[in-house]
Amino acid sequence: LALTKASPENYQILLLVYEAKRDAELADLIGKVLNIIEKGRFTQRVDAPIIADEVRRLKNGDRAWVTGVKRLQTAGEYAIPFMLDAMADGTRKDEYADIVRALPYIGQDAIRPLTAALQTTNVAIKGEIILALGTIGYPQSQAYLKYIAETDKAPELRAMAGSSLAQIDPAAVKVPAARLFYKLAESYYYHAKSLAPQEDADFGNLWFWDPNGHKLDRVEI
Repeated sequence: LALTKASPENYQILLLVYEAKRDAELADLIGKVLNIIEKGRFTQRVDAPIIADEVRRLKNGDRAWVTGVKRLQTAGEYAIPFMLDAMADGTRKDEYADIVRALPYIGQDAIRPLTAALQTTNVAIKGEIILALGTIGYPQSQAYLKYIAETDKAPELRAMAGSSLAQIDPAAVKVPAARLFYKLAESYYYHAKSLAPQEDADFGNLWFWDPNGHKLDRVEI
């Protein structure tokens, strides 16, 4: 992986030769090299100490914040548990605002863990998740936001969820959560590309909220 970053033009040559497959033996060898590169990419994405350091980096000024966000974007969904844990940690209050600001920048890959984390009992963090989902702006969040708008005990959270839903699609505000969940299930069934996991691993993640540990957990599938 480091070699591909140091010499991107040579990496492109590898890809071209592999895709052409004019020499079966050479293509097979290059395929093995590409697999190693992808394993390196995945290992870097999920490295817990690196992610934890990048979350801490966010509080060190604007330049550090931009660098940290870029690296957390690379970590994608794996960054979300670290970010939410830091937000819930009373000893890290000085990091809270910078993490909240970074949360939407993780993008579409953050939606699955964020929607699972809507089960948190921490009202402040739940509110920030609702706002982040609205800013990220993908239809994948609609059913979860509408469910909050329909059922949450806190009026302010219901209002925030309605606003975030309208930010994604104003028409969805009038659609029941049950119908939106049904549409989401159909999208999974028909393998909608927007719902596919990143392609650097041969599995996806199911995210769950652990009510006892007050944290996200995942199962590889």
